Amino acid sequence: MRYPASGPRAFEIPFAVNNLKAGSLLDVGQTSPPVLRLLSKSRSVTVVDVQRIKKISGIKYVIEDIRKAELGHYNNIWLISTLEHIGLVAYGQKSPADDPANEQFKVLKRLMSHLKPGGRLILTVPCGTPEPSPKFALYYTIEMINRIKDNFNVTKEHYITSNKGGLHKWFRCEKNKLRPYREPGLLPGAVGGVVMMVIDG
Repeated sequence: MRYPASGPRAFEIPFAVNNLKAGSLLDVGQTSPPVLRLLSKSRSVTVVDVQRIKKISGIKYVIEDIRKAELGHYNNIWLISTLEHIGLVAYGQKSPADDPANEQFKVLKRLMSHLKPGGRLILTVPCGTPEPSPKFALYYTIEMINRIKDNFNVTKEHYITSNKGGLHKWFRCEKNKLRPYREPGLLPGAVGGVVMMVIDG
C-alpha cells in the first residue's frame, strides 16, 4: 500500500491501517483517498464529511456534520487528524462550539457507541498548547489526552514529533520527549506533536 512519504501522515496512515480489525470501516473526514480506494476492495467503507468531496467509486458517503449524521454500526472507525477540527469554524460548520474540547469529547463518545461488539476506534490528534480562541484546530494538552484515557479503553498510544524548525522531519518519540516548534497559529514555545491511539470497544 502506498503511504504519504513525509510529514505526520507518513506515520498516522500506516498506524491506522496496521491497527484495523477485520470488517467495516467508517472514516470521519476522508483521510487518504488512495488508501480508502484500496481498502474498499476488501471491506465496506463509509466516509462522513461536513464538506462536499470528490467521491470514490465503491465507497458510501454521508455529507453531514458528524455531530448530527445518521450512522450505522462499524467494526472500525478512524479519525485521522479530524477530531481537532470538529466544532470549529474553519470547515464551514454552521454551529461552532462554545467549548470545542467538550464538543469533541462528546463526538468521541458518540462514535464509540457506533462500534460493533469488539470494534475499534483509531484516533490521531495534534498535541500542543491550545490557542485562546481556536478557529482551525484544537491542540490537545496532556490533560485532554488523559481524559480520553480515563474514559475509554486505550490499548495503544504512540507519539510522533518533528525536529525543531523542520516540520517535515517527523519521528517516533516518548510522550515526555515532544519537542517545541513554531507553526502558524500555534503559540510560541508550545510543545508540538501528534498522539496516535487505538481505543477498543
